[in-house]
Amino acid sequence: MFRTPSHPAAQPIAEKSKESRICSAVGPPNGSDQSIPKPTPLKLLACKKIRRNELGPRQPKSTVEPEQAAARAQFMGRSPKPHNTHAFSFGPPHAIIIMGAITYDMEVTSSIPPAKMFKAFVLDGDTLIPKVLPQAIKSVETLQGDGGAGTIKLTTFGEGSKHKCVKHKVDAVDKENFTYSYSIIEGDALHGFESISYHIKIVASPDGGSICKNRSIYCPKGDNKVTEEEIKSGKDKASSIFKAVEAYLLANPDC
Repeated sequence: MFRTPSHPAAQPIAEKSKESRICSAVGPPNGSDQSIPKPTPLKLLACKKIRRNELGPRQPKSTVEPEQAAARAQFMGRSPKPHNTHAFSFGPPHAIIIMGAITYDMEVTSSIPPAKMFKAFVLDGDTLIPKVLPQAIKSVETLQGDGGAGTIKLTTFGEGSKHKCVKHKVDAVDKENFTYSYSIIEGDALHGFESISYHIKIVASPDGGSICKNRSIYCPKGDNKVTEEEIKSGKDKASSIFKAVEAYLLANPDC
C-alpha cells in the first residue's frame, strides 16, 4: 500500500520536500508558490549574499555626470563635477547643443609658446588688449577681487561694438595648466539668455607654438536662439584679439 523512498515514483515527493526546506530558509524562487511563507529580513539578507557571491566581483558604479555639467570640467582636463561643465577633441569651428545649452568651439593657432601667450592674453590682458586693439576693447576695470576666482570686472567695448559694456565674473584661472573661465553676469549682451560663459585653454602645438582653444556656452531663455551671424561675430572678435596680442608679442619679444 505504501511506497518506499527507493521506489522511483517516490522521488518527486522527496525532491519537493527538499525544495520546500530550501525555500523556507532563503525564500521562494521566482514563479514559485506564493503560499510559501516569506523569509524574514535576516534570512532574506542571507539569501542576497549567497546570490551576490554567485555573480562574482561587483562592477564599479558609473561616474558619468550630465553632459552640460561635465562640459566645462572635461574641457579643462579635469574629472567632471556636479556644479560645473567640463579635454575635448576639437576639429573645425562648430556649434553643438548640450541639454538646451548652445556650445560653440573654435581654435586659433599661434607661434608664441603657451606660457607666454597665456600671460599676455589672460593675465595681462586687462591692460594689453585695450592697448593693442582699442577699437574692440576700450577698457577693463576690476570692480572686486584680486584676479582669481570670484573677481568681477567691467569691460567697456570700443565705438564700433554692438554692445556698450558688460560685467563678468572670473569662474576659474589655472596658471599652471593655462586655463581660464569667466561668465557674463550683467549687460545687454545677456539679453535673451539665462547665462553666457567662456572657457579658454592654451596648449602647446607641435611646432613649438600654441593653440588657443575657446569654448562659448550660451543658455537661452525660452525659444531664443543664437544666430549664425552672432556665432561668426564672436568667432571673428576672439580671433582678432588673439592675433593682435600675438602680433604685439612678435614685435616686442622682450615682453
